Amino acid sequence: MLSLFEIPAFLPCATSTLNYSADVLPPSIQTANLWMSSGNTPAPLQYQPDHQFRCLISGRWDLIFIDPQLKDKVAIKEPVPDVKRGYTEMDIEMINLFKYKRVKDAPWTWATIRPGDCVYIPAGYVYQLRSHGRAIGVNVLINPAATFEEKCDKIGTKSIPLHKVLTMWTTKEQRKVPTVIGGEDLHMDAGIAHRVVLAMLRNEYRLTLNQFKDDYEQIMFGVPDSGEATDAFMVLDTINKGYISRDEIESLSESALQFLGLLLDASRHTHQHQHEEL
Repeated sequence: MLSLFEIPAFLPCATSTLNYSADVLPPSIQTANLWMSSGNTPAPLQYQPDHQFRCLISGRWDLIFIDPQLKDKVAIKEPVPDVKRGYTEMDIEMINLFKYKRVKDAPWTWATIRPGDCVYIPAGYVYQLRSHGRAIGVNVLINPAATFEEKCDKIGTKSIPLHKVLTMWTTKEQRKVPTVIGGEDLHMDAGIAHRVVLAMLRNEYRLTLNQFKDDYEQIMFGVPDSGEATDAFMVLDTINKGYISRDEIESLSESALQFLGLLLDASRHTHQHQHEEL
C-alpha cells in the first residue's frame, strides 16, 4: 500500500545539522503516517517535537497557526517536561473567554488544504487541524536536527513512493519500533542503538530522563517484562545526573550501546497472543 503514496523527493534528502561523530546518522525522516478521518473531527490546539510535512490526498483540512511565543495566551501545557509536546486545556469547540481572557490577544493565521496540497508545520509551532468530510492524508515527521543541502535543490519537483523511503521508526502492534535494514531476523547492534539515542536527542544538546522515557515507553508499549525506562536510562547516565549531554552520547561505550540494543530488540520480536473465539 505504501507504493500508492508519494512524497516530495527532497524530504529524504535531508541530513543532520549536528556534527555527530557516530558512524551512521539517524534518518532525517522519523516516520510517515497515513491519516484517515470520517469528517468533522477537530484536533486539539497543540505543538509537537518534530517537523511535520502533511499532504492531503482527498477531503479538506483547515488549519490554524499561532506563534509559539504566544502559547501561554492559549492555555497550552506540556504534560511531560522537556518533551516539547503540548496541548491546550481549552475546549476548542467552545472557548470560554471568561476563563481564558488572554486568547483574544493571540493573533492567528489559517490555511485551507485541498487534495494535492501540502503544509509544513515546524517543530514547536502551535497549530490546530480540522478535517471536513472523509479526509485521507500522509503526515511525514522530520527530525528537527535535519537540514537540506545543496544537492537537494537538484531534485526539483520529483516525488518518491513511501515504500522507498528510509525512516527511523516503523509501527508494529501499536509500538514505535526502530528500523533495522535487512529484515526482521536481524537484531539491533550497538550502531542501531546509537542511532536510536541520537534520534531521541533531536536538535537538543542534552537528553533528559523525561525525553528518553517518552520515546522508550512508546517503543516498549505492550512488551512484557520490558523493565522501567529509568533503569534503561541508567545504562547511559551512569552517574545519575538526570541527563546525558550530546558529547556524552557521541562517546557512549560499546558495551552500553550493546546492552541498550538488547533491551530495544524486544520491541521487534514480541508478538501479541491471539485467541480464537470459542
